[in-house]
Amino acid sequence: MDAIVVERRARNASEATTHALPAETLSQIFYEVSRGRFLTYPSPYRVPDVDYKLPNKYPLLAVCSKWRQVAYSSPTFWQDAVVAFDSPKKLKRVADILKLHLSNSGRLPLRIRFENCIFNASEFHSKGLVHPSVNGELARNLYRIEMLELNHYPPSMFKKWLDSLSHLSSIDKLQVGTDIGDDLDLRNNRSLASLSVQCFKSRILVRPDNIQDVFLYSIPMDRCVRLLFECRNLKTFCMRNPREAIDDISFLQQALVLPCLTELRWSVAVGDECESCLFRYLAVPALEHFALETEDAHNFRLSDDEDTDELQDFCERLPLSLRRLTINEYLTTDDKNVIKFFPKNLPVEHIELYCETEEWSEARDCASWLSGYYRADDGGLAKAFPKLTHLRITGAEWYPSTQLEEVLPFFDALQERIEPGEVFKLGVCMTTFMFERDMLPPDILIMVDTGALEIVDDSGRRFHEPFETPLSII
Repeated sequence: MDAIVVERRARNASEATTHALPAETLSQIFYEVSRGRFLTYPSPYRVPDVDYKLPNKYPLLAVCSKWRQVAYSSPTFWQDAVVAFDSPKKLKRVADILKLHLSNSGRLPLRIRFENCIFNASEFHSKGLVHPSVNGELARNLYRIEMLELNHYPPSMFKKWLDSLSHLSSIDKLQVGTDIGDDLDLRNNRSLASLSVQCFKSRILVRPDNIQDVFLYSIPMDRCVRLLFECRNLKTFCMRNPREAIDDISFLQQALVLPCLTELRWSVAVGDECESCLFRYLAVPALEHFALETEDAHNFRLSDDEDTDELQDFCERLPLSLRRLTINEYLTTDDKNVIKFFPKNLPVEHIELYCETEEWSEARDCASWLSGYYRADDGGLAKAFPKLTHLRITGAEWYPSTQLEEVLPFFDALQERIEPGEVFKLGVCMTTFMFERDMLPPDILIMVDTGALEIVDDSGRRFHEPFETPLSII
């Protein structure tokens, strides 16, 4: 009997707490839960940051009548619609969800994301936006859409969206990933500022003064470079896995200054004429983050006889605003190491090195270079990259029985650049890091124990005393 009373009191207390929350507070909580992720650019060296799971907000409607009433009376709860389908039969369900969002969001801006996990696009025969039961209402509300993602959308339906682009008068961010052979004409979308395009061969036409952020994946090189030349107000430009150029590139023979660009991510295609011209003429006076990767990490590696003069010249001209470097391990050889292309006086604070080979030799060479000195303008010696306090190693493996001889020189090189009173952070990501305390040299242990050297994994966990058991961080 006592147990029943205790359980009833606990349930009543829980219900009382839930019902005691003001509707305004619940509405704000629901809003935070309902927010989806939109146009989150994938990191080039790890699982994409985009969360492909649907927001877990709809179960809130089934908790109790009060929660349901609050949700339906909160237009902000219905601003973000993230829907997924993998067959034509699922489109009716998608339509029903969209109708809820359209009817309950008032006149607020809409953010809509379609995740199509199809394997056979020929199964889809519809030529409407989504489904006949919602196409009309959706067409009347196109002006409210400020963010739209059409990932792997069925070609017959994507054609309708292309024809409707001019009606997206409030669109701010757009992501498309379907190529049907038609141009992507966005010249009538005055509000568009962020653009992400994947696997598209046709022309990409924009209002160049408005575009600030661009992410391109598997796009012909000339299309990528042309967007750079046209959009002079860019803040972020990310290009990965470029295709071979299609059109003439005579427009490249001129200086290009991008005064607002702060982040440039570039897949190196050594020997490509477009790329060579770009690095020859490009100037980025405000650049803060520069990332170099390869177009195909599995089949490409920089060779000693490659002509990298244009790339090296561009790196030597980088501005003192640079704070972050990301370098793919495949961009190094015994005779060429891209890290050596950069002037040692750059005030870089973060360097990330990606090691696909699972070996520490590249990381060791990088640390040795970073611990060196250079001849300053006053004739004296200065420490290389004087502002560097964060080094991130991605993809390397440390198994003491086989690679201890490689790892210890890496720590020795780091030790040389850490000065008294300085805190240096070593980050490990997608890395197996196994060791016991007695495997580390005493001077390295002292640095770890005193906090001069922090070893942090991708979740923010620190390696510190005690180290009695091997740690495996993946």
